[in-house]
Amino acid sequence: MNLSELEYLSFVKKSIVHEEILARNKSQEIIIRTELSSIQVKLDSNKIQQVLNNLLSNAIKYSFPNTKIVIDISDNDDEILTKIIDQGQGIPAEELQKLFTPFQTTSVKATASEKSTGLGLAIVKKIIEAHHGKLKVESEVGKGSTFYFSLPKQIEINNTNLTI
Repeated sequence: MNLSELEYLSFVKKSIVHEEILARNKSQEIIIRTELSSIQVKLDSNKIQQVLNNLLSNAIKYSFPNTKIVIDISDNDDEILTKIIDQGQGIPAEELQKLFTPFQTTSVKATASEKSTGLGLAIVKKIIEAHHGKLKVESEVGKGSTFYFSLPKQIEINNTNLTI
């Protein structure tokens, strides 16, 4: 991994430009919600951008037009918590455990016939774990999903290779 120190809120804003275009095409709005004014973190910016892109593109893909997707960013002393909250279809509880397994898909279909390989969330999980973070999901059918990941503010990785 190629770690560098950066300001996380600015990084997130720059990282979601492409997804904002996709959201507008479905009349969706992406909102960043935080009480923070600035937060420094050490991470691999290319890998975490991949995480954000994947989670946001899924939120867009599985949500209906005219809905909102919220990126909620908070912190405590040691870590940053980022939540991607959608107003989508939700995922059946019995299917949640297979979300992060390669090539697994759920019964939930994209709202505009977008494609899914079943690889994105497995890759996201590997990236977050390589950063010593945690990835979780909460979902309710008919109400939407919240994918959230935590990242330590300071990370030291020695000789770690992340192959994806």
